[in-house]
Amino acid sequence: IKGRRLYKKCGRSRVYQYRQISGMSAASLSDWMASKNYLTVLTGAGVSTGSGLPDYRGPNGLYTKDPDYKPTTIQKFLSSEEIRKRYWARSMLAWKFFSSRQPNSTHYILQGMQQKSAIQSIITQNVDGLHTKAGSKMVIELHGSNYSVVCLNCNTKSSRNTYQSNLLQNNYQISKALKNDHFTADGDIAIEMDYSKFKIPPCKVCSSTLIKPDLVFFGETIPKVIKQQSEKEILNSDGLLVLGTSLLVFSAYNLVRMAHKNNIPVAIINIGDTRGDKFSYMNINEDCNVVLEELNSDKTAYESTNVH
Repeated sequence: IKGRRLYKKCGRSRVYQYRQISGMSAASLSDWMASKNYLTVLTGAGVSTGSGLPDYRGPNGLYTKDPDYKPTTIQKFLSSEEIRKRYWARSMLAWKFFSSRQPNSTHYILQGMQQKSAIQSIITQNVDGLHTKAGSKMVIELHGSNYSVVCLNCNTKSSRNTYQSNLLQNNYQISKALKNDHFTADGDIAIEMDYSKFKIPPCKVCSSTLIKPDLVFFGETIPKVIKQQSEKEILNSDGLLVLGTSLLVFSAYNLVRMAHKNNIPVAIINIGDTRGDKFSYMNINEDCNVVLEELNSDKTAYESTNVH
């Protein structure tokens, strides 16, 4: 099997990597997918690395490089205005780079499979909106979206792009301070500065500055409606395909465990072990992007026996 040349694009830099994929793995996955009439896909950060977004626990992931890294929890965010200023300053500086990321081949392959009814819905842990950018229709954002913000005082939601304009207008000098584009998997810039003068734009409705991105922070629970929608999709499925996630986050792990408990076969494609391996019918220890590209080289294979 010939190796494929892949690159991860981050800003202007490209890091080339060579990996090999077992043809038997792609063939086995193809046969498995072709036998399913209602296949749901669960994706993680590994799906978006090809778009220049860092992941968490991959070979170059945030936790891999810094085992002591501690994400901002909802408890910390709510407890201190200083922490909220730090959060929004770093997020503001990263937004231009984060929001300019474009779907990669995996997002488009999944969208094509969805169009041909080879897969039905996509449940994603990612908050980058790239499945939607690629044109996929039935996308459940398990952890919310970075493209929306919500006022925690009056629950008013608004566009992150609009809020970004307000952030820049209120913090013009700080916005000019950044000289690099090395953002983290959390969608912020890892930079330290004096945040005391940073201004958080108030809510347009109630004037509160208690505003957060409309996503699930560590320490928060998945909204009930999203949890129920995700569970319903999986229970209606006859297969669950897991891509690019170690399943260490409970919200995703519990979906895989539920599928197994209900005799719904699970296939997992991820670099390295996952928390859900014990529940998987098929486990491919490879880059999910490489496997899907290999699978897509024979576009009719995975839909050959599907009947809808």
